[in-house]
Amino acid sequence: CRDELPKLNSFYLENGKNKNSEIVLITIASRDFEENVIAFIQNNNYKFPVIMSDNKIEKNYSVIGFPTKVLISPNGYYFNIPYQSDFQKIANDYMNLKKYL
Repeated sequence: CRDELPKLNSFYLENGKNKNSEIVLITIASRDFEENVIAFIQNNNYKFPVIMSDNKIEKNYSVIGFPTKVLISPNGYYFNIPYQSDFQKIANDYMNLKKYL
């Protein structure tokens, strides 16, 4: 999970931070304490938003391991991005495909 965070931060700075972007990036910290998460994010100068899990979201989105990435469409459809997949490419492909729908 920690290995992907620099890429996630770059992706957020390039796409998710822009209010006109079609991508909204939300990260959810699970099985940790809020003060540890805050310190870790600050110490690494990450800019993406982080919320704490409510311990229900893992069940609702069929999370079986960590890290898990889920792409959710504006109409509520979702799919889990396969482990070790290039999430940036998948998200960009989705945005490009959406232009043709």
